[in-house]
Amino acid sequence: MQQNEDYVLRVLSDVGLVSRQQIDSARSRLNGEPGVIDVLVNDGIVSDADVSRTLAALGQMDWIDISTMVIPPQVINQIRAEDARRFSHLRAAKSYFTFKSIPPSTDGTSNSGMLSITRSGGTYTVNYIRDPFGNSYGYSTLSANYLDWQNYDACISGGGSCQPPSCPRRSSSGYNPTFGLWSTSGLTANPGNPDTITPQWIKNW
Repeated sequence: MQQNEDYVLRVLSDVGLVSRQQIDSARSRLNGEPGVIDVLVNDGIVSDADVSRTLAALGQMDWIDISTMVIPPQVINQIRAEDARRFSHLRAAKSYFTFKSIPPSTDGTSNSGMLSITRSGGTYTVNYIRDPFGNSYGYSTLSANYLDWQNYDACISGGGSCQPPSCPRRSSSGYNPTFGLWSTSGLTANPGNPDTITPQWIKNW
């Protein structure tokens, strides 16, 4: 995360939102904060919206605040109950991106834009979010699935009547403890030993 945060701080400095002195001051006053950006936000120097808007502009993406959006019922109905519970703990009014894409006009799959979308009749399915290299962003939900099953087991042990998760039961908490979202940067070869590929991936910042 340190390398990724340094990248974001450099971007914020380049566009004039923060100065090197402010960054150094924030770094010297971490005091248990997760990172320098959190200190800058708490100090009122930048906001979460400033950070996400700047990164969106850098990636040539539109920026929106989903707290102002009305989600169509057909989209809400596509969200599984366990996913809704899992993400209900996210901070309100968080800023996100909109992904520009052109859905296919006939049955089939379109990779035009930032989404891979398949059409079958009147049903549209988003297959994945495409990174700038045309590949799927990687997103590990293995640890989240493991937690779902832990909660289920605890419920059963307590004598409750519980619905088992729809995801497969995993034997471990996950293979990816340090980051959840990543782009391979076009480096899709199987990492060797020593691994010179994975360290070059762009991970969530």
